[in-house]
Amino acid sequence: MITNASGYDNTTRTTPVIADEDGITPTVTTADFKLDASDPTPPDSISVLVTATEGGIIETPDGRFAAVIPPDALSGDAIITLMTPEDGPTVVPGDELTLDPDLGLSDVKALGKPVQLVVEPADQGDPIPTIEGWILLTGRYFQSYVDTYNLDESTAFPYYWDGTQWTVLEIGPDQMTVDEINNMPMAFVGLYATITGDPVTAKLGTREPILLASLDNYIPNMFWAVKYNLILAAIIKEAPAEPNVKIYDKNELGPVQDVIGDEFFEPDPNALPFLLIHGWVGEHIIKNKSRTVEGYDDQGVFDPDKANGYAYILQDLISATNGVYRPMFISYNGRAPLNSVGNAAAKAYKNMNIKGDPAEPSDSNSGSFPYVDTIGYSKGGLVSRSFQAISQSVHNMIMIATPNHGTFNLSKLLDQTLIMKWSPGTKDLLAYDDSKSEDETENPTLYYLNKNPACIPMGDMTLIAGTDNSDIFLPGSCPGLEEPNDGIVPLISVFCRPTCCPDDPNQSLLKVKGPDSSDKYTSDRSARKFEYNFPFNHGNFGERDYRLEAHPEIRNKIITGLSDWVVAKTTNSQIDKYPSPDDEYIMYSEFEAEIQYNVFKQTDQSDPRQSRDIDRVALLIYGQDENDNWHLGGSYTDDQGNLLYSDSISGNSIDLAQPLKVSTSAVFNEDQKIVKVEFEVLPIHSDKPTVPLEPSGKYKMPEKPQTP
Repeated sequence: MITNASGYDNTTRTTPVIADEDGITPTVTTADFKLDASDPTPPDSISVLVTATEGGIIETPDGRFAAVIPPDALSGDAIITLMTPEDGPTVVPGDELTLDPDLGLSDVKALGKPVQLVVEPADQGDPIPTIEGWILLTGRYFQSYVDTYNLDESTAFPYYWDGTQWTVLEIGPDQMTVDEINNMPMAFVGLYATITGDPVTAKLGTREPILLASLDNYIPNMFWAVKYNLILAAIIKEAPAEPNVKIYDKNELGPVQDVIGDEFFEPDPNALPFLLIHGWVGEHIIKNKSRTVEGYDDQGVFDPDKANGYAYILQDLISATNGVYRPMFISYNGRAPLNSVGNAAAKAYKNMNIKGDPAEPSDSNSGSFPYVDTIGYSKGGLVSRSFQAISQSVHNMIMIATPNHGTFNLSKLLDQTLIMKWSPGTKDLLAYDDSKSEDETENPTLYYLNKNPACIPMGDMTLIAGTDNSDIFLPGSCPGLEEPNDGIVPLISVFCRPTCCPDDPNQSLLKVKGPDSSDKYTSDRSARKFEYNFPFNHGNFGERDYRLEAHPEIRNKIITGLSDWVVAKTTNSQIDKYPSPDDEYIMYSEFEAEIQYNVFKQTDQSDPRQSRDIDRVALLIYGQDENDNWHLGGSYTDDQGNLLYSDSISGNSIDLAQPLKVSTSAVFNEDQKIVKVEFEVLPIHSDKPTVPLEPSGKYKMPEKPQTP
C-alpha cells in the first residue's frame, strides 16, 4: 500500500496476506498498517522477548521474513531481533549469490533483501543464548521477482552468510517446502552447522548489553549478540529438457542403404514400418545438448549412421527380413522426461504420415498402414510403451534389456539429487517398490506406466533379457544387483516382476494376455507376452562382438516378434480386350507376382507362440464393370468369394531357395462389360474360407524391375 497525504512524503507499507485457494467460497482477509506522520519511513526492525521454555514467533514488519522458535530450542531467555544487516554483502533481488562451492549449486538468485537475526540475552550480564534445536524459518517473496528473474519457485529457500559466502544451514529431515500459492518457503534449520558440515560460529563482543524497559524501537547491542545474516533465494529455472525427437526414415539411414554391399537397398514400398529406438545415453544426465562425439549428432541424440551398435542392428534385421519391413530410427534426448519423449515421438510419427504405395492416390486413406511395430533397446523399450500410450498404433512390441521395473544399478551409482535436479529422464529409470502407495513411490513415471493398459501393444509383446554381467560398461559394480542380470538391468526388471514375488515367472506388472490361449484377458489390450533370456550384457549387445547375424537364436526371436506381414511385386501381367469396334471391354487378365513374407506359425514346443495373424496368401483378380460393380475372377476363388485354393506361407521367405511366385488368370464374359481390372495379393488365415468381394483399395502392387 502506498499512502499519500498533503504535506507529507509518500510512504509505503507492506504486509502479507494469505491467498485463498478456494475461489468458490472466498474468505475475507484484513491487515493492519501502522503509519506515523512524523516518521513516514516504515519500521525496519522488530524485537521480541522469547523465553526458552515457551519459545516464540518473530516476523519483520513487512512480513518478508519470520522465525518460529520452538520450546526448549534456546539455551536461555533471549531478545531476538530481525533487522536489515549492518554488515555483510549488499544484495538486492535478482543478484546472483556467491555460493559455497561445496554445495554443488549454481545460478542461485536473491528473491528479496537480506535480513539479520540477532540473539541477545534477556537479562543484562547473562551468557548469550544459543539456539540448540531446529527453528522454523519462513519468508515471503514477490511473484514479480520469480517471473522477472526466471526462478524456480520450488527451490526457494533461506540461505545463510558465513562471512565469506552464502551457504545452506543444516536442514531437518524432509522439513522444507514452498507454498507457491502464498509465495512462502518454509524450512526447519539448525543454526549450529551448515549442510556441508561446517560449524556456525558467532562473533562475541565485550560491551555490556543495554537493558531497556520496552522493546518498542529497541536497538540491539550488536557487540553482545549472535548474528545470522539470511536471505531468501531460488535457483534459476533450468531450460526444460526438450525431447529433441528425430525420426530417420529408411532413405536417411546409411546402414539400411548399404546393407547389401555398396548397393542401395530399398525395402518394398508397402513394407510395414518398424521403429528402432535407442537406449539411455550417459551424456544426458546433465545436458540437453551433448558434445558432438561418435554416435551423436549436435543435438546430443543418436545418429544411427555413426552409432555402430544400432547401425549393425539395422543392417542385420533388414538382411534377415528381405525388405518386408520399413526401418525407421527414433533418436531423442535421454535427459527429457519419458512421457514428453513418448508424446513427441507419437506426434512426430503422425506428422510424417508414413504410407505405402497408394492404390488410390486421390484417397487420403489409401496406402496408410494399420499399425507399426517397435523395437526398443534398454530405455528405448520404455519410450515405445510411452509412444503407444499416446499413438495407440503399435501392433507388436519388442523390448530388449528394458528396465520395465527400473534399473537397480543406476540408483546406486548415481547421486539421486543430481538426477532429480538435472535429468528427469534418468530419474525415470530408477527402481521402485510397487507395494508402496503412489504418494510414497520412488519412481512415479514407472509406477503409472506399469498400471496403464494403454501402454500395451495390440498384438505381441516380446521381452528379451541379458544374463551376462561380466562386462559392466558403467564404472564400478553393484553387488546388490539382483541376478541374473546384464550388468545394468536385472532379468526381473525386464520381465517386470512385482516386488512381492520377483522369482515367480507367472507374475508380471505388464498386464497382457497369457501365453496359453485359454487364459483370460487381464486388461483391455490384446497383447500376448513372451519372455526370453540370452547371455549378452548391456554393453555389448549389437556391437561388433555381438552382431545379431552371429547369434541366429536371438535374431530369430526378434524376427518372430515382428508382426506377420506380406509384400508382393508384379513380375508379369497381361490384359486383353474383346475385339469389339471400340475395344472397351476386358476379356482376359493374367497376373504373376513374387511374394516376400515374415510369418510365423511355431512348431517349436518350447515357444508358446502357436497361432499368428496369417498363414497363407491368395492371388485375386477383381474386374469392375461399367456400372462400378466388382466381379471376382481367377483360380483361387469362385465368383462368390469362397476360397478354392491358397498358397501356404510360414517362417521367413528369405529362407526359400527360390522366391515364392504365384500366378492366376481370369476370363470375363463380354456381357459382364468389365472395364477395369485390379490385382491383389491377399494375406489370410486358414480359419477364414472367404475373401472380400471388392478390392481393399489399400496398396498398389509395385512392379519388380526386370533383369536385362
